[in-house]
Amino acid sequence: MQTDAHAGGSGGYIALMSVLLVSGLFIVLALQGNVQVSMSTRAEIARTLYEEVLVSTHTCAEQALIALASDVAYAGGTHTVDGVTCEITQPTGHGSHDRSMQVSGTVQQVTVVFDVVVADLNQIGSTATIAIRP
Repeated sequence: MQTDAHAGGSGGYIALMSVLLVSGLFIVLALQGNVQVSMSTRAEIARTLYEEVLVSTHTCAEQALIALASDVAYAGGTHTVDGVTCEITQPTGHGSHDRSMQVSGTVQQVTVVFDVVVADLNQIGSTATIAIRP
């Protein structure tokens, strides 16, 4: 009879270990799923933030271009558009031809930089050669 009692005790131990192992596996899989969801959510937030900074920096570049067209002595500076702080370098060149400047916008740790190049400020709004490159 001792052999049967001993065998019954082993069966309970094996069953308990099996339950613990399967439970542990489910916990690991659940945690892994949460980590993947968390990482994809972070990536989506970063992408959305980048798009917001991109649009606002482009708006800053357009405002700087308009300021330069209305005043060829425009010196650049700092502007804020929709919560994005933009730094605009002093435009290079003189007069209304072949001018360029750099516009950068930053929110948190996301920065977008544009090089703005204008062939002829007198043609803005028509057929001007304007390049705004990220």
